[in-house]
Amino acid sequence: MHREFRNICKKVSGAGYGAMSLGDFYGPIDHQGCLAVLAACYDLGVDHLNTASLYAGGDSERVIGEYLPAFRCP
Repeated sequence: MHREFRNICKKVSGAGYGAMSLGDFYGPIDHQGCLAVLAACYDLGVDHLNTASLYAGGDSERVIGEYLPAFRCP
């Protein structure tokens, strides 16, 4: 299920991924594992990623930024 928004991608997934776990908030992280989680989101059609600069000092944003080209609008 996707929702349509103007001025951005035509459609965005109705379900999103909360990216707090992509930083070390819960403990040490496996960087490649984080990228694999984002790849799974992409494969499942989830393109709504929720993050904030306070998530592990911006780590989740850095990981998403590294993977972001896969989420670009066509």
